[in-house]
Amino acid sequence: MTALALWLALSSPIPDYYGVPGVAMSYDPVLNHWADANLVPRPLARRLVAAESGFKPDGQAYQWQERRGKWHKTTKVLANGVAMVTTNERHLAEHLARAGIDAADYDWRDASDSLRVGMAYLGYLLRYFDYEHRPAVAGYNAGRDRASAWWNDGRALPRETVGYLRKVLR
Repeated sequence: MTALALWLALSSPIPDYYGVPGVAMSYDPVLNHWADANLVPRPLARRLVAAESGFKPDGQAYQWQERRGKWHKTTKVLANGVAMVTTNERHLAEHLARAGIDAADYDWRDASDSLRVGMAYLGYLLRYFDYEHRPAVAGYNAGRDRASAWWNDGRALPRETVGYLRKVLR
């Protein structure tokens, strides 16, 4: 991406989104904006959001629980079907700061806020791993330190993360 393209992505107004339940393409304008602003390749951004939430509007997703050995319904932190980066409250402040959002102004139900935080974190991971997609996506799912141990030291990833990598990078 050229410097001019980056400047345009960062300085252009945030596009409106027209969230339509079950229609992933309705999120494309705002997803593309935040992906471009954080130097995340658009196809990777779209596949990651699809893997996280399936663009489900009700905030519900089915997740395999390895310990329980069954599928169960779990509430994810979603914004109109767009996944936020974490459900872990202790990491939320760090992710908001990385995205340049004040906690008082953050609305997890807003797709633009959610995508802004998620793409800021993914962009950070891509830069951390020198734009290698595999460890960045693994870090998005399992955490940066665990992905780094896998990528650099050959440690095993959790089974869930291996499946997540296949799903996103197929």
